[in-house]
Parts: sequence; C-alpha cells; structure tokens
Amino acid sequence: MNKIIGTSIYDKFGVYYIRIDSNLNLNVNDKVIVSDNFSIHLAEVISCDLVAEEDVYLDNYNFLRVADNDDIQKYEQNKSKITVTKNIVRDTAKLLDLDIEVISASYSLDNKKLYVAYYSENRVDFRELLKELAIIFKLKIELYQVSDREYSKVLGGIGPCGKPICCSTLLNDFCQVSIKMVKEQNLNLNMSKVNGLCGKLKCCLQYENDFYMKLSESLPNIGENIVYKDINYIVEDIEPMKEIVIAKNEETGSYTNISITEFIEEYR
Repeated sequence: MNKIIGTSIYDKFGVYYIRIDSNLNLNVNDKVIVSDNFSIHLAEVISCDLVAEEDVYLDNYNFLRVADNDDIQKYEQNKSKITVTKNIVRDTAKLLDLDIEVISASYSLDNKKLYVAYYSENRVDFRELLKELAIIFKLKIELYQVSDREYSKVLGGIGPCGKPICCSTLLNDFCQVSIKMVKEQNLNLNMSKVNGLCGKLKCCLQYENDFYMKLSESLPNIGENIVYKDINYIVEDIEPMKEIVIAKNEETGSYTNISITEFIEEYR
C-alpha cells in the first residue's frame, strides 16, 4: 500500500506530490532523494498528511531514498557553481539579443542536467540559446519561463499589509484566486487594491474565502427586502468585518445597522 507526501524539490518552484510506501516513516523537513526520467534531485518533505491520490496531481517523480550527508555535500558543491552559471547564461542570451531575465539556475544532484528559469514579459524563442548552452555546459539543458507570480516569489518584497509577501515566505504553492472571491468578500473591485506585487489577485484573498462563503449563506442579498422590528427595509450593504447589515427604511429613507448575529438568529 502507498501514501502521498508533498515535497519541495530544491531550486524548483511549487509542491511536488510523490507516492511512497506506507511503511516508510518520514517527517516534515526530512531530506529525500527523488528522480524523474532523466536525473535525481534533492528534495525536502513539506507535508506528510494523508491525502487521496484523486485529490492531488502526482508529479512524474519517484521516491528513491532518504538523503545522506554525501547527498547534501553534492548539493552544496553544485550550488557553489550557480553564480558563474547564471552569468554565463545571461551573457549568452545577451549575445543572442534575447530579452530575458535569468531568475535561477540549478544542477541535478547527479550533474546530468541543468535547469534554468527565466522571466520575460513576452514569449521567447530560446532554441538557439539552448543549443549554445548545451555546447558550453555539455549537459542536458531545460529552460523554462516563470509566471508573474513565480517571479515575485523569487524577488520577494513587502506587501500592502507591511509584511513580506506570502508567496516568498509561508506559501509552498500557489492557490487559485478568482474575481468571484473578491465579490464574495464584498471588496472594492479596484485592481490597485486587490492585486499583489505580481499584478495578479492577492493570494491572501483565499485565506478567509470559506468563512465569507459560509457567512453569505445566512445573510440577505444587497437589494433584498427584509422586515426588522415590523418595519420594511431594503438591504443597502453588508460589512462582515464590522458584523453589521446596513438597511434602509423604505418609508423614511433612514438607515439602520443590524447586527449580523442578530439577523442570523432572528431572521433566518
């Protein structure tokens, strides 16, 4: 029988879910060796929670063994070459007049493959660059373009909340965020307010979305007619953070604040 673990492969983006034997006891932060069809990699266990295979995408990596000191030493040796490697890639791209920014470079643990991540606002034809790098390094080369969110994760920065952005600190993977979440939380659709440094919707919009979805099931819709203390009102606005429903008296035009707790208990 097998179980699924979440891993973070060193110098790669995202979470990689891998199948392992259920008798193998691993803990978060354990170092392991995984392989794809071409090479082996050092990875760190970030999740041991039991999840069903149908709930996650199983990546094309196989668990080999727990990492030992020799593996860590090989990784550090490869890491010491990264600065020079990135400079070579940048210089070669510049000679080919390619408008790219090299974000990261990493070697597989067995030194059989070089991975280079780059950022560009436009689509790039990197075939010539790939040929030149293969000649220089005499390795298999994988070039891949990172997204705006991945780019921000690498650069880091301070968010509007005054803290380091979540993607570069506490998030292992990117969650799906949609305009529907913005509307569900009754936020202003001002892109400068709801977008993060990457220009995409803020990841933190997802954190409390379940709370707002559950709360909305018990609350009226804006524009809905309600009766409060035998008086007809129209719901003008809902402010979950202040825990009030703002209602307008249909006859006098005056406004009344109704406690959300009171509304749920008495009117639903």
